[in-house]
Amino acid sequence: MAKSMRRKVNEFEIGANIEGNYLGQGKWYPGKIGRYLGNGAYDVIWTDCSKSTVDKQYIRLRRDNSSNKRRITDNDMECSVLKSRKLNDDSGK
Repeated sequence: MAKSMRRKVNEFEIGANIEGNYLGQGKWYPGKIGRYLGNGAYDVIWTDCSKSTVDKQYIRLRRDNSSNKRRITDNDMECSVLKSRKLNDDSGK
């Protein structure tokens, strides 16, 4: 099959800053591509460090990379640290 006729399967790079239409409800949230799952589905890491599987039709590259939006780091370590801090904060209540 000619290169021009091949469908691009994995459209987003791992770690790409994206916006995802969570549950297809029309509101776009910032996140980052965690991994490609196949069949057009991706694991997305949202800015609150939660993860979900999102179909490529509900993902777009983030247009505004300005510093006024909270950004996700290049790995999940920050999310783990943030969750640990929250658990520690909550246990002191």
